Amino acid sequence: MLECREIFAQIGNILVVPWKTMYASAKRYYKEYGDLLLLATYMAEEGCSLGQWVVTQRTNKRNNNPVLTQEQRLKLAYIGMIVLLDVRIENISRKAKASA
Repeated sequence: MLECREIFAQIGNILVVPWKTMYASAKRYYKEYGDLLLLATYMAEEGCSLGQWVVTQRTNKRNNNPVLTQEQRLKLAYIGMIVLLDVRIENISRKAKASA
């Protein structure tokens, strides 16, 4: 039984790393531009789909998805994740995508 717990702990650590990595990328974007108002198609310098990640985090936050921990919610708020504007931002992103 202990082996199963160790395995699940290791899997949990692996799954947390990508969120931390993407958060670090979002934080860099926020420091450079002062907001998180980026298109869903935006790719970070590291080659990751930062725009899509931000859209996913907005959706999770807006829907109170338990996949986001309280610590993650606070971190997103710290770097300017505004929920009230999220629907408008996503509509702007869709319009920009459609006109491209």
